Amino acid sequence: MLNSKHIIKSWTFFMVIGGLLLSCSAPRNQDASPDYFAYKKTIRKEFSAINKNIFQVYSATDYKTFTFPSDSQIRKKELGVLDKSKYSTHTNTQSTRGTAILIHGDDKQHLFLTSYHVFNYPDTVIDYYYRDDGIRTPFIAQLSIKTRQRQIIKKHGESMAVENVAHNKKNDIAFLTGKPETSVANRIQKTHVNIASEKDLRTGTEVFVTGFPSGYFMVTRGLISQLLTNKMDKVLIDAPFNKGYSGSPFFVLSPGCECFSLAGIITSAAVEKKNILVPEFQRYEKSYDPKSIYTDPSYVNEDKRIKYGVTFGTGIKTIKKFYTNHSEEFKENGISLDYLFDVKEP
Repeated sequence: MLNSKHIIKSWTFFMVIGGLLLSCSAPRNQDASPDYFAYKKTIRKEFSAINKNIFQVYSATDYKTFTFPSDSQIRKKELGVLDKSKYSTHTNTQSTRGTAILIHGDDKQHLFLTSYHVFNYPDTVIDYYYRDDGIRTPFIAQLSIKTRQRQIIKKHGESMAVENVAHNKKNDIAFLTGKPETSVANRIQKTHVNIASEKDLRTGTEVFVTGFPSGYFMVTRGLISQLLTNKMDKVLIDAPFNKGYSGSPFFVLSPGCECFSLAGIITSAAVEKKNILVPEFQRYEKSYDPKSIYTDPSYVNEDKRIKYGVTFGTGIKTIKKFYTNHSEEFKENGISLDYLFDVKEP
């Protein structure tokens, strides 16, 4: 039989082990730290200020499409002299949404920074006929010609037309300019944008992303996982990505000023691609009975799924370098960002 001393020692042993397990498994109570309260207060204050500079950007491109019968056997070299008026036509609009940040504003114009691919629509699109064995023929099935493209910045339910003043396709950055006499421009409350130092972008640095995924203003955060200097100076971040985040700015909390500093823009996310069979009339939103056997024609379509948490961005070093190399072109359009990027006169 165990005596009282053994029982007391056993209980003491289990209490010590239990305490160690709880201390290891339970998260630290950061809310109890005064520094944590100050950190959260700074985050809220900075988001409240920088929110004034974040806008939804929308691009719409109209195409006129000519359809050629299979027996016409139209080749690409014949398009220049072809009488297209005798072929059937239809029009369609391709659109993309993203996010932009206002980085400069004065009485003459506003300048926004975003991703170039939001506006990158080709002038001409050619679709060819395919043989039964899947080999493409040289004969054109459809020719789509761009007839109009427009870009707008949206906020507070109002919009402002903008134009592409400079871009870099390789690094997926674009600068858009808009005239301040529009109604939405008059409602813009500009907040000075701080530019992050290159040394602020290091592996493990916490970043904050603001944008309009699915049209809703949202804030998320993540860590810099890698600086991909061998891949066009891209920044790899583990923050989640959704459609509409393209062009979204990401910020770091700079220790010198305890403020948000622009560290770059989100450009893309890793995707998983699969080839799937789709119904012929899927694009017309025809309803199908999932219990019935599908017998109509089907086609191979590429299905892209976002791999969440693998997000790419263009860092502020690349953006600053692009401006420095093209500063004269900006100044010819009445724009100088020398003060923003700390560019010294030669």
